[in-house]
Amino acid sequence: MNINNEFIKYVQTFTDRIKPVLESSPEGWEHFIFCVDIFGFRNINRLYGHEAGNRLLSAIDAFMERNDDILLHTRFYSDHFLYFVRYEKGTSDEEIIADRQSRVKGFLLSQQQKYPACRLNFPCGFSRIENADVERAIEEANFARKEAKRTGEGKTLSFNSELIKDISLQRQLEESLNLALRDEQFCFFSSTESRSHHG
Repeated sequence: MNINNEFIKYVQTFTDRIKPVLESSPEGWEHFIFCVDIFGFRNINRLYGHEAGNRLLSAIDAFMERNDDILLHTRFYSDHFLYFVRYEKGTSDEEIIADRQSRVKGFLLSQQQKYPACRLNFPCGFSRIENADVERAIEEANFARKEAKRTGEGKTLSFNSELIKDISLQRQLEESLNLALRDEQFCFFSSTESRSHHG
């Protein structure tokens, strides 16, 4: 099984668990998918051994179980987690980010003290579930998680309009470049030719 099919399997299983909760949810709430990565996990395995890595995964799982605001959660791949929460309608992305970071701060500090040779943080992305489309929210949260991981700072990012705009511009640029290559619209110059053109 390749990694893409494995992700699809996890998405489908998690979606099947979420949908009944969505259907029975009271009015006045919005629902979100969060996707979390463990930055520094490979170093824990390398420096402290795989048993230490497994203990960290178990600790994160127990932490999510203890948080009654997390309605459902699951682990996928080796060190990635998905979880499902709800907030009152009208809660801003900034308020959600501040709330999630305050909830995880103490736990992250306690784990960092156990593995002082490693720099731990939890890059996280999240997306609002629109029109009960759980699969799309998972994909968006996972994309935002990848963007958060690139910073190396354990940020929490929303799949918001700014991020969507960046994706759209990136795709447009890629399409333009591909079309230009296909239609042979690029002109390539050697350094000698470039100097001659500029005198």
